[in-house]
Amino acid sequence: MFAGRWGEPDLANPNFPALARAFGLEGRRVERVEDLPGALEKALTHEGPTVLELPVAITPPWAL
Repeated sequence: MFAGRWGEPDLANPNFPALARAFGLEGRRVERVEDLPGALEKALTHEGPTVLELPVAITPPWAL
């Protein structure tokens, strides 16, 4: 509690590909499983580091 009220942050992931590009790296988001092989091939043949963001939907086993 803070000043008699509950407070909690609204956490959200950053845009990881944009963050990677801001530091001079290659960054891309892979939306579909079908796109993963091509993205991996590009990442592995790229001259420098590459960040691949792979969003995964997880249903928590607990009630929120």
